[in-house]
Amino acid sequence: MPAAPAGIADAVAILHAHAPRLAPDVSRTLAALLAEVEAVPAGAGLSLNADGGAVEFACSSLSADLRYVVDFGGAVRTRLARIADWLAAHGAGAGDLAAARRLQAQGAPRWGAWLGVRHRPGAPPAFKVYVEVPPGTEPGGSGLIHPPGWPEQDGTALRPLLVGLGPEEGAREFYFEGRARGMPVARLAGLLGRLGLAEHLEDLVALVGAFEFRRGGGRLPDIRFGFSERATPTGPPVFSLIAFAQDFAGGDAELRAALLRCADRRGFDLGPYADLTASFAARPAGGSRHNMITFLVGAGIGPGLQVSFRPPALSD
Repeated sequence: MPAAPAGIADAVAILHAHAPRLAPDVSRTLAALLAEVEAVPAGAGLSLNADGGAVEFACSSLSADLRYVVDFGGAVRTRLARIADWLAAHGAGAGDLAAARRLQAQGAPRWGAWLGVRHRPGAPPAFKVYVEVPPGTEPGGSGLIHPPGWPEQDGTALRPLLVGLGPEEGAREFYFEGRARGMPVARLAGLLGRLGLAEHLEDLVALVGAFEFRRGGGRLPDIRFGFSERATPTGPPVFSLIAFAQDFAGGDAELRAALLRCADRRGFDLGPYADLTASFAARPAGGSRHNMITFLVGAGIGPGLQVSFRPPALSD
């Protein structure tokens, strides 16, 4: 196993100080997962984030939890099977990953699969498997590329990117990315409408525009967007509009300040985000430990924010 990623020990120390109900479970689970991480052979696939680190955290305004994603590394073709084995060995179950294996057998994955973990106070960790849709993979067969009812030729200049499988909930989340910059509001309206969420269009556009550096008069900024649709066997759908955080601001300090201002104005609770990213406030304008920012809406929830970031290093 390679050395633990920079910042993990710092993050756990911060959690012990500011989120003591989460810290013990986070520490134990991360230690068990990092024991499985393998070095990535040169040229053998994409990494989870810009510095090649094995862990990325995320905080959401919709729940007082901590989330992170772990890249098992090693050969790309082995990652999905290794994740399934780890879940089974720890009594978590892996759901039905047979369709995921069929999906990846159709093409050449660039990164394969990652494992997501979610910690909530007083509850055992929940897991989610992120399965890559290999470039050029055709719909059909696996049953995983598109949500139910999604037309194969949707005419929206979007391509399937990955599928998130909730092994314990039976949940699936379908992720797409834009082939070009921009997300016309009319297209966004159509995506929400097919989920029965058309009434949330104004809220979603307003939330994106709530950032002081991106006021757009009811339009979305001219950056590359992705989105996801989440469905469970019994719950209502959730729609997420996703963008690279750096497209909204040039550096960590500016983005962190803008997120905290937005959270304060709207009464959002981003959980341990402010504490975990305190060192970002002094980072140079060009630095970026943030990765993705997500804007969420759904029946009976939100609108909400989620932001992902690499572990903080107190030496930054």
